[in-house]
Amino acid sequence: MKFATMLSRLLITAAAMSASVANASPLTWTLQGAIFTDGASASGTLVTDSITGDLLGFNVTTSAGDLPGFVFDSTSSTLYGRNVWGSNPNSYVVTRNSPFATPYFNFSFVSALTAPGTVAFAVEVGGLGGSWECNNCNNRRDLVSGSVTTAAEVPEPAPLALMGLAFGAALLARRRQK
Repeated sequence: MKFATMLSRLLITAAAMSASVANASPLTWTLQGAIFTDGASASGTLVTDSITGDLLGFNVTTSAGDLPGFVFDSTSSTLYGRNVWGSNPNSYVVTRNSPFATPYFNFSFVSALTAPGTVAFAVEVGGLGGSWECNNCNNRRDLVSGSVTTAAEVPEPAPLALMGLAFGAALLARRRQK
């Protein structure tokens, strides 16, 4: 087998391998139209792992209504757990650090946050399968609408460069064979 042919095959394999690694990246989701039963809203972002769906980061602000507004981020809050209530594997509980659970937010979705697109909040007013914010559940407000959205992943430049180099080497090999 000629060197140029071997080189092009090696480069195509390397590009394919690095492209699959690039797909295991964080996805940043933006809250859209998140409205509570009291008319208040939630806005901000969540970051999930595109393979496991694990919550990696969050920065969500709720406005005042039946509850005071609050900013859930890494300085004020922590991820308490995933699927805490056992009714939805696509849910996360984020709680205020101190005082604990005053407030906390149960984010629940109709499907996993692993592929680019739009995913609706699970809405179940008064139930454990929905999404809500509460002050240790002495006072609770449910989400009645909303979704999260993320843009399609942009391919990493390195795999694209390797693919271009591989196709260039393949063309060069074909020309030399003629």
